This record gives sequence, structure tokens and C-alpha cells, in this order.
Amino acid sequence: MDRKEAVLRTVKGLKTAYIPYHFDLTMKMTDRLGEHYGLSRDDVEDFIGNHFLYLSYNGPEGEENGYRSNAENKVYRDEFGVSWDVSGNYDIGDWGLIDTAVRDLDFSGYTFPDGRKGDRFADAVALMEKYPGRLNTMQIRGPFTMGWNMTGMEDILIGMATEDSAVDYLFDNLTNYIVDIIDTLPEGVDAVRVLDDWGTQTGLIFSKEMWGKYIYPRFKVIGDAIRKKDLVFMHHSCGNTEELFQSFIDLGIDIYDPMQPEAIDLAGIKKKYGRYITLCGGLGSQSTIPLGTPEDVVKEASDTKALMEKGGRYILGPAGSIPTDAPVENVATLVAFCKCYTENASKIKSG
Repeated sequence: MDRKEAVLRTVKGLKTAYIPYHFDLTMKMTDRLGEHYGLSRDDVEDFIGNHFLYLSYNGPEGEENGYRSNAENKVYRDEFGVSWDVSGNYDIGDWGLIDTAVRDLDFSGYTFPDGRKGDRFADAVALMEKYPGRLNTMQIRGPFTMGWNMTGMEDILIGMATEDSAVDYLFDNLTNYIVDIIDTLPEGVDAVRVLDDWGTQTGLIFSKEMWGKYIYPRFKVIGDAIRKKDLVFMHHSCGNTEELFQSFIDLGIDIYDPMQPEAIDLAGIKKKYGRYITLCGGLGSQSTIPLGTPEDVVKEASDTKALMEKGGRYILGPAGSIPTDAPVENVATLVAFCKCYTENASKIKSG
């Protein structure tokens, strides 16, 4: 059983030889682990045993629209007209928003990009060929995230609260763009991971009713496009989104990540919804991994695995990217834990 098959069986609720796992890493943490293991940056994730191969797509002229590697002190303007400071990507795994594309939700004269235009997937195809055997997963920002990147968070939240028709116009156009990307995905892609953060540490950014009005119908369209291609539907949102889990199941989301233990009730979600949706993550990227000892990390991983693997549909891993300043010994200890239980389970199965 290769790693891709292990994830696919997990998503279907079938028995696997072991619990799959995946580590989200910043580029700097990847390099720190590479130095620790004596490996190049490109070889770290395969050595760890990551089960997902995260992919990004290019803009129509070849510029990156996914996450870029160490590009210090550079400003990048994407195809939506949003300007970014990419200098922090190496350390924190994210870009800093410099300037939005529109002001005051005024889209007069604005032309949305064409998701079908250009050769967007050459880099993704090359990566899939280089690293076979993992679940090839295309990452796409969701309509809310794309939307507030274009307008600014304040304007879009005010527009949603006041039922400004410009918000519907924005979300509809962004949903069409996302569907166009999905429709044109190359052969070999197995899953789509839609990144749309809706949670804070204590609850939703906006009301459940507002989510139902603006987000649910767009995610229904996106989910239908993913299923039309017979792909796995994976959704990422940090924070506490507990009140939306039944809607996630109604939408047909196959995998939810990152199950952040500092913000969400792991045991409660597992008990109530774990039969219907694969839960991913659960290890403390804000707590145990950066702040604990190696022994603390192993205990949390062992306890979480025992809790969440009951009934299947669980993928072990840190809840979001492991922060750059986490002790490398903690991360290496967690890697060893995952590799050990995987190898032992496989031996027992084959024996």
C-alpha cells in the first residue's frame, strides 16, 4: 500500500495498515530538518513520509499564484491585482498583503482574471512526476479568502453585514474562477484543497447565518466541480469552526484540516462527526510542538492518535504549519514516532 492508497482508503472509511500522516512545514523549518538529517530541501518531505503532495498553479503568464519559496525583500503583484510582500514566506509560510485590488467594493472597470487562460500547471506536473506515490493535492484559495485579499477584510465584512450586492458579484466571479481552475486540472491530480479560513480561536469570524448566505452556496458549486472530476474534496480552515461541521458533511467535504487542539474540541468533533468526514491534524502547533519537550510531543501524538483513530477516517499531523522557532528535536521526535508506528503496523499487516 503506497501513501496515496492509504489516504484514499482512509477517506472512504476503509481499513488501512496504518494511520496516514502529514506535516505542514515552513520553508525555514524544512531547511532546519534538512540540516538535521543531512538532506536537501527537496528530499525532506519524502524522508518524513508525508502523504500529501501539495501543488500550486501558475498565473496566465507563468507567475506563481501558490506559495513561493525564499524570495526576500520582493513585492509580487498577482493576476487579481493584489500586491504582496513575499519576504516573510520563508520564515512564516505566508505572504503579507500590501495593497488590495479594489476600494470600497467598487468593481466598475475591474476585469476578473480568466482561470482557463495560460499554461498554469507545468510546474505541478513536473512535481507529480518527481514525487510519485503521494496524494497529489492542488491548493486553491477559497472565495472568502480571495475576496478579502482583493478588497481588504474590513470592506468585505461590512459588505456582507449590509448585504451589499457587490459582495455577491465578487463571490460569484471568484467561484467561477475557481471552477475554471478545477475544470482544467491536469491528469494525475487526486484532490483539491480549498483554503478558506473562517475561524478565530473561539469561534467564527462572522455569523453562521452569514456563512450560510454567502459561503455555503459557493462551496456547493466548488464541491460539485470537484466531484465532477472524481477528486477528493479537502477543506482547510484554521480556528474554531465547530458549528459548521454538519454543513461540511452536507457539502460532501471529504477531509477537514487542521483540527487545531488549541481551538477545537477534538473528542467532541470525532464522536459526533468522525464517521462521516476524515479529520486531519490534531497536534499542537501553537502549544506542544513549539513549547513542550520531546517527551511531551510523543505523549500528545500517542494520545491523539489513540483518540482519533477509533473508527478510522483520521490523518495524524500538526495542526497547521509547524512554526519556524519550534525545537528541531521536537519535530524530529515526532517524525520518528510517525515513521516507527507506520513501519511496525505495515510489518504486522504483511506478517
